[in-house]
Amino acid sequence: MLQPVTGTKKWYVDWVMQKRVKDCESGDNCGGLAKTFSTLYDDVEICCSKLFWKDRSTCL
Repeated sequence: MLQPVTGTKKWYVDWVMQKRVKDCESGDNCGGLAKTFSTLYDDVEICCSKLFWKDRSTCL
């Protein structure tokens, strides 16, 4: 029996929205399931560092 895909709950950058989101379908900070080409991060601060042009306080 197939298990539902729930995501990793890791962080990734949504480049269209230019914000950090979690790899999950529902809940706080979820951005949907990450694409296969998305880089996933365990740490939200490392993910935010990829959005270097944004103020750090607005990312976290």
